[in-house]
Amino acid sequence: MITEFTGHPLIDVGLAALTVMSGRALPDDLGPDDCETVADWLFSRLYTTYDATSELYTQGPFKSYLIWLFPNAVWVNNLSKDAQRTSASLRAYAQETLYAFAMEADPEAIACNFCGRPSVRRVSRSVVPLLSGKYPNFNPAGEVGVPACGLCLLAVHALPLGGVATEGRRLMAMHSSNSELLMQMTRWAVDHNRAAMHQARLADWPQLPYPRTRLVARQHRSRQHYSQPPGPDPHRSGPSLVCFALRASSDRTGEPHRCSPIRHHSRLVYPPLASV
Repeated sequence: MITEFTGHPLIDVGLAALTVMSGRALPDDLGPDDCETVADWLFSRLYTTYDATSELYTQGPFKSYLIWLFPNAVWVNNLSKDAQRTSASLRAYAQETLYAFAMEADPEAIACNFCGRPSVRRVSRSVVPLLSGKYPNFNPAGEVGVPACGLCLLAVHALPLGGVATEGRRLMAMHSSNSELLMQMTRWAVDHNRAAMHQARLADWPQLPYPRTRLVARQHRSRQHYSQPPGPDPHRSGPSLVCFALRASSDRTGEPHRCSPIRHHSRLVYPPLASV
């Protein structure tokens, strides 16, 4: 399975989380078995709960967190009161999203909007955060949603573990154009969220305060282990950290900056950190 980062922050952070959960070093090392193992874990641990007595699935205990990212998705929507129909709906939706990577895509299908592979379905904001809803008048030829491949669908469903919930019901997704730095920051986020899942079973999913300060601190720690290739400029290792510091400063003064965060309803997502 040939896999690489796409340049889209949400897909890349999810892909990095998928890589970390598989115990791999880079997305290039992922195989179909890795994807299936992570999909099984996400389905049974994060998105649903399995009742061994009835042998049925119900919606998982983390709906209050997942609804930030996937509004109106089957994971969080009110479903039928019939337990068997609910279980069937969850399993069917999982096949369309978590296990879509196993679908045999038509080589002539329209390309995935995120990575360029043949797509398997069109998606809206209930599947990929920050997209528009199901409004055909905003898409070419009246089509609803944007095309996505199976691997990108799995990656975006690993996003809840690749980002960090912060105060104000926002997800902080830490993205960098450098794969090593991106993997280091995502590895920390996955470890944090695995611990958060245990806490969330007793209370709400923990929301970290001071997200900007935490991002700067996390980048600083990651850069201490970041092996920058030799180059003519010895100060080249700090552009992303400086870029964010400028962004935070510009927010306080009210002046626009090209790296300003993108705000969308209750979600906060940081765009790729620029290089100089």
